[in-house]
Amino acid sequence: MKKDLIVDLKKSLLFLFLSFITGNNLVAQQTITKLIETSLKNNPQILSSQSDYETALLLSKNGGGAFTPGIVLSGSGKSKENYSTSITYKQPILGGAAFQITGSYDYSLIEMMGTKVETKTPSISFSFNQSLFPFWVAGQMEDTDVLSYKLQAEYYYSQLLYTKQAVVTELLQNCVGAVTENNKIRILKNSIGLLQLQEKALQELKNSGGANEARILELENSIWSYEQEMLSSYSSLISYIQSIKTLCGEKLDFMDEEWLSGLIPEGYTSDEFIRVFKSVAEYDKDPYSISLELKIKIAENNIVSSKENGAPVLGFSAAVPVDIENKKADDWTFGVSLDFSPLFSSLAVHNQKRAELELQNARIAYSAYLAQKEFIKEQYGNVIAAYEQQLKELSDLIAKSEVQLHEISQQLKKGAITQLDYENEKLRLDNYKLTYDNLRLFKWLYGVLREFTF
Repeated sequence: MKKDLIVDLKKSLLFLFLSFITGNNLVAQQTITKLIETSLKNNPQILSSQSDYETALLLSKNGGGAFTPGIVLSGSGKSKENYSTSITYKQPILGGAAFQITGSYDYSLIEMMGTKVETKTPSISFSFNQSLFPFWVAGQMEDTDVLSYKLQAEYYYSQLLYTKQAVVTELLQNCVGAVTENNKIRILKNSIGLLQLQEKALQELKNSGGANEARILELENSIWSYEQEMLSSYSSLISYIQSIKTLCGEKLDFMDEEWLSGLIPEGYTSDEFIRVFKSVAEYDKDPYSISLELKIKIAENNIVSSKENGAPVLGFSAAVPVDIENKKADDWTFGVSLDFSPLFSSLAVHNQKRAELELQNARIAYSAYLAQKEFIKEQYGNVIAAYEQQLKELSDLIAKSEVQLHEISQQLKKGAITQLDYENEKLRLDNYKLTYDNLRLFKWLYGVLREFTF
């Protein structure tokens, strides 16, 4: 009863798995490179990050609109015989400066002692204000607003590359997980097949009265355990494949064991993959490190900007009424001012302290990351070395097993051993090779992850 139940469960889950992985019509053989290209084009996280970068890039092309001129029209009056109008044009300039020109017109018509007196007073005024701490005083070559948007665009670009790396890393982990889990299923199938052959042989001996019932029961329990483990592996395989589909953002066709076994070819090195990835993802070097460097530059620029905005403002002004009748404008009035209010602004002081704290935190985060990166690279190197050692030992074991299998096949032809002895050695060799493939894939994955830290 127990055996029939596990067989039914296994068949049901296998049917679900096959239905799940063949649920569309995309028939082209998928490779890891094609999956990477698909994820880079369709993954929602990457598309969102791409949109953020394009927005930041657009803002950087005009300084975020910081130097967009402004025009203000105004007017007031009590009646059509007493009113005033003006138009003001203001142009922000690099370095916390601004130029402004205003044209105004005042009109009044009053009656004095029975006589109407009409007054028309057009005038023009100019003003120029300049922060006493412009960016060039701090030794900076670019305006703080221009540089801020430029750095933001670079930061979002590095974040886009980091998102691509994170998505591809997760995709690789799921692909390796799917292939190794499928190999594990094949190993379990081999083990179950061998146990079933042994059980069949014992059943034949039992019928002739020469088998141990306890040994048969032990084999059935082992088969049960392997089948339970295989069900768990099928479930894990489905989970890996679902994650691959989600990361690719597109319906994909996962057909069979042949597809999985060809997903990451044996001769495909981690160095080759990195070269392909850098090409298709426009990837250069560790984007997270670049993001942290840019955070430092952004914080440094914010400090200069806060000092510029918190410095006293020197102002120059000039105004002249225009004599329309005589076509003259010679009664000029000039003025000079020095506004210290920004210097005593609590908001300006707060902004500067916050910018200094952000710079301090950015430098600490960058130094900590570099130290962590060296540690991670060292750990990856240790893991890779351990896999290389295991692969070498297993390769020697496979070579010995192949020789042993050849000798056993010769003995089988001579009738010196049974078919069960031959099948036992053959399945053992198959499992060695599948285990070798799993170790190879994990070594390959850690090689890619190590390259991503450079």
